[in-house]
Amino acid sequence: MYKSITLSDNLLCQVRVLGLFELADLPPEILGPYTYTILTMTGEMLTLEYDLRNPELKRNPPTLPENTMPEQGTQDWHNLKRWHIHQAAILHEKARVESYEKHCAFVAQYIVTHCLSPEDQARIVEPGDFERVYQVALVPQLSEEALSRELDSFFQSVLQWPASAEYLVFGELQSEV
Repeated sequence: MYKSITLSDNLLCQVRVLGLFELADLPPEILGPYTYTILTMTGEMLTLEYDLRNPELKRNPPTLPENTMPEQGTQDWHNLKRWHIHQAAILHEKARVESYEKHCAFVAQYIVTHCLSPEDQARIVEPGDFERVYQVALVPQLSEEALSRELDSFFQSVLQWPASAEYLVFGELQSEV
């Protein structure tokens, strides 16, 4: 499906609207939150998320203890572990922001190269031009109609079988009942 927009040169431009899941698996992958694993006294391994936005952490972040080679099990040893986890979470958050920026740049490039003709690509000169292209190319919101259209398209091309969202949800076409 194509939509028309007007760019800053006051000429019309045809923009292809992306498929519902077209951007889902684009690289590079955005990193998730920082997690770490602890061993409980019962022998259970727990994976926990370290949230740097926690107000208590912002007010009172872990500090590096004076003794950087403490004996295992001491308070300094626990404080040093907390400090290391906090430092690792900070580094992970920086990497996460970088991965998000790279992903956004890749998506922008993907939209320009896959939704515009080469002639129209050369006409993107103002930031507002790209904003208009971006807004038109993305599916604005998930609706039952958009989902049905995508599922029908997917199953017809993959399985060579005319599926419908109604059939997939209810197991039968409700209009035939």
